[in-house]
Amino acid sequence: MDNLPGEVSPTEKILTAIWAKELGAPEIAANGDFFELGGDSLRMLMMLFEVKAAFGVEISPGVLFQDPTLSGFSRAIDIALGDPNAIQDTAFIEGQI
Repeated sequence: MDNLPGEVSPTEKILTAIWAKELGAPEIAANGDFFELGGDSLRMLMMLFEVKAAFGVEISPGVLFQDPTLSGFSRAIDIALGDPNAIQDTAFIEGQI
């Protein structure tokens, strides 16, 4: 099931929280570029560690270089999960993780 335009997937919500934490940015748009927002190789590795902890999937750093936007990286996570509706836990978003 695809999200409607303007609708944010659960994966993207969690990833937004991860990026905000790692980049120190209070708001990140779907088209926000990880590197333009201040991301570097160290922050990228820390973010990938957080992604693995939150989603249980390991994403290659090369994926971020191919599409460094929040929405693009979110799609890569959904693909790795095999089901874009698989993420139901909002604990990370609410700061419980």
